[in-house]
Amino acid sequence: MEKFCQNPLCESEAVEEVSVSVERPSDQLRSLCATCHEAYIWGVQHGRISSSRFGIDPPPEDEGPEPMYRVVYMIDVNAPNPQKAARCAYKIIIDQASMRPVLHVLDYEGRSTRVDLSEDRQPPQKQQVSNDKGKNTYHRKLR
Repeated sequence: MEKFCQNPLCESEAVEEVSVSVERPSDQLRSLCATCHEAYIWGVQHGRISSSRFGIDPPPEDEGPEPMYRVVYMIDVNAPNPQKAARCAYKIIIDQASMRPVLHVLDYEGRSTRVDLSEDRQPPQKQQVSNDKGKNTYHRKLR
């Protein structure tokens, strides 16, 4: 453990060592004073509560002609149980009249990019599709 707090804004004597995430979860240790340790513990607890311990790993590094991305679509729905919540979310996702989503896109290194598709002002195209009864229906196709 270091003698002094490793918070760059503090010069107090270190009393605790904590795990921090720099490149991977908990891959380094930092020495903190009592005050900085208290702030760190509150921050860790807040982060765990707000994320509900739900982590999303980046996609694997791909050897294909284009890089691999993990696209995360978050949606809040009211439902009596998880299965019905999933079904409700799926209906919203495939509903052509739904608003375009805000997505979080992760690359293989874990960098996140927020993409707001609702900002895309191009109107959707209609696409003619025949159903199994021989009738034509129209679906909106996003560009």
